Amino acid sequence: MLDRAEIKKRIQYHRTLSDAEGELILKEEKIEFSFLNEHLRKYILYRLHFDPAVETDEDFNSLLKRSLEEAMAFHPDLLAEERAARSCDGASTLVTKKALLLQSIQRKFDIRLDAFKAVEGKTLTDISKVIWEAMEQSPAWKDRLVYAGNT
Repeated sequence: MLDRAEIKKRIQYHRTLSDAEGELILKEEKIEFSFLNEHLRKYILYRLHFDPAVETDEDFNSLLKRSLEEAMAFHPDLLAEERAARSCDGASTLVTKKALLLQSIQRKFDIRLDAFKAVEGKTLTDISKVIWEAMEQSPAWKDRLVYAGNT
């Protein structure tokens, strides 16, 4: 079992990598969906403590669940916290993790996600599509989006 200092170090490492992917998106002047999808995928996978170079799973809920399982394996106290979180009107830690991740995306990119579409997103590409749609509605983003075949 890793000690708390090592766990914090790993969390910070992945957060730094995730933030770097977010910054690439923020700095890009003209964004195609493929660029957004690629870097948002990395952003999310790093947030969940996975290596995008080797991760092949695209199922958002599966990734969230595995991320929680791995976090609990690092420290057994997290298991007790996970069980305690289920008492909030049946909300699971999985739902909470998904909501917090989507909320962090909204803050990072200063967009408003369609909550229903975001929650229904099953794959990382689905989530990218929801974010793309939110960017289309944002005055700060809509002129920066480039559609396939348009430059």
